[in-house]
Amino acid sequence: MTAYLVISNLRIHNANAASSLYTIGFPAMTAWLGSMHALQRKMQRHSMSEVHFTRLAVSCKECDVQVYRGKGDYVNSVIGTANPLKKKGGGYERPPFIEEPRCHLNVSLLIETQGVTPDNEKAFLTSVCEVMPGMKIAGGDILSERFEDDAKKYTRQGAHLQLVYFTQSGEKNHASWQGIIRALMPGFVLVERSHFLQSLPGRDSMDKLLNGLAVQYDTERDDEGKVTEWKARKLHPAGWIVPIAVGFQAITPAMKVPNQRDESCEHHFAEPVVTLGEFKMPIHFHSLDEMMWAYEVDQEKGLYLCKNRYEELQQGMNC
Repeated sequence: MTAYLVISNLRIHNANAASSLYTIGFPAMTAWLGSMHALQRKMQRHSMSEVHFTRLAVSCKECDVQVYRGKGDYVNSVIGTANPLKKKGGGYERPPFIEEPRCHLNVSLLIETQGVTPDNEKAFLTSVCEVMPGMKIAGGDILSERFEDDAKKYTRQGAHLQLVYFTQSGEKNHASWQGIIRALMPGFVLVERSHFLQSLPGRDSMDKLLNGLAVQYDTERDDEGKVTEWKARKLHPAGWIVPIAVGFQAITPAMKVPNQRDESCEHHFAEPVVTLGEFKMPIHFHSLDEMMWAYEVDQEKGLYLCKNRYEELQQGMNC
């Protein structure tokens, strides 16, 4: 029997919105799976050594990116934090700073767990309630005032935890499925659309990415030829498509560098892997596998990725 941990209405403050070198917005999937791995390690140190977390889905209910665009501005500006003044000579000056895009989030997490049974369920949920408030997720602080595994104690400021069991064959019973969907709503679950990206026209991947996000403006004119209205449309309408960072590509062979944090491991210099993703409402999914993300490593190609099977499963259903 597979257990799924649902953490609904988790509020996160100042999460890292710089998902790659050239995308700002929703945190990268590596940040979410990294947080899942960090929670697993904390749980294993919290007398739950038999517990493992294998896959994760994220339902975004609110995402407030800290940017500002004034009247007449063409682009958004990142809202930075005010660093303390430092002394210089007989006066003070503002220190240099690096822009750090931030966002405030309200999300629901769905985590596939191994090693949780009805016998240790209560101890497991109690441990999660104790561990979660001290964690960071995607670099942000958890603001939820309390974590409750009892629906009767649930408040608007708290995060509600529940465990849902599925059979080994993946069969869902109606009550369990409806419970998970209800916890993820109202929100939008992020899935991968890399096959859609490759189907777009373009000379290279960057061209394809831009073509998938491009917006075209058309005009409507009156009988005298004057413009009466501008209408925007996407060149490739296929839902709420966004660029997302899903991992890293090694650009050097494995090596050891001076002053590295872990002297026992070899390191790669790497660059982020960016593809297209889509936000979909939970009610549009047919199975949990369509929304779950997991690690996938290809050492020969130097790829460390977070993968989602939404497109693969959709193609199987259409055959």
